[in-house]
Amino acid sequence: MQQLMFESSWDKAIAEQDRVKIEQSFSRQAPLIGESIHFVYDKKAVNYKQEILITTLIHNGTEEPLMIEDALINFVEGDQHLQGIFTVPCTIPAKSSMPWTFIFSETNSSESPKYHIVFENQM
Repeated sequence: MQQLMFESSWDKAIAEQDRVKIEQSFSRQAPLIGESIHFVYDKKAVNYKQEILITTLIHNGTEEPLMIEDALINFVEGDQHLQGIFTVPCTIPAKSSMPWTFIFSETNSSESPKYHIVFENQM
C-alpha cells in the first residue's frame, strides 16, 4: 500500500493548510499510482530571483527505494518548457510518495530529461 511521507525539513516547516492540501491530493492519486515512478504537478510559484518553483508529488510505486541524483527533469505547461538537473537529498522508499519542490533556473538547464512534470488543466 502506498504511503505519503515528508522529508524531515518539510515535515517541520510545512504550513498546516499546505499539508492538508497535499494529503488530500495524495488520497485522490494513491489508487492510481501503480508500479511505476511518476511526478504529479501540485503548484507553481516564482521566487525573488525569478526562478520557477514547481511543487510535485513524487510517486515511487516500485518495490525498490528511489534515489534521484543528477536527474534531468523537465516541466511542460502549454508552450513553456523548463528543464534542469536535480538531486533529491533523500531516498524515497518503495511504495511511497513524497512532495518535493524543484527550482528551475537558468543555471540548471540541460538536454534530455529522465523525468517529466506535465501541467494538465484540471477543471
